[in-house]
Amino acid sequence: MLTSFGFAKFDIDDIIVFILTLRHHMHHLQEAFKRLQEHNLKFHLGKCQFFHTQVEYLGHMIYLGGLGVQKAKVEAISLVPQPTNVSWL
Repeated sequence: MLTSFGFAKFDIDDIIVFILTLRHHMHHLQEAFKRLQEHNLKFHLGKCQFFHTQVEYLGHMIYLGGLGVQKAKVEAISLVPQPTNVSWL
């Protein structure tokens, strides 16, 4: 459905539409909504985020400059105590 769009990625029921300029973003959102409507697909407005410079998507933080990890996922690992003997390994 959206596979041929260079400005959108999707995974099962998650869609992300991205671009650097607001003008292009509005056009791409309209195209994505049109495609969803053509296939009788709906979205839950309460779960949507529009016009953000960073979003959590599929376990990653995506922001204007690149890709990062979610802090909560890294924090859990950092809280594990350091092994003090071989049996803890």
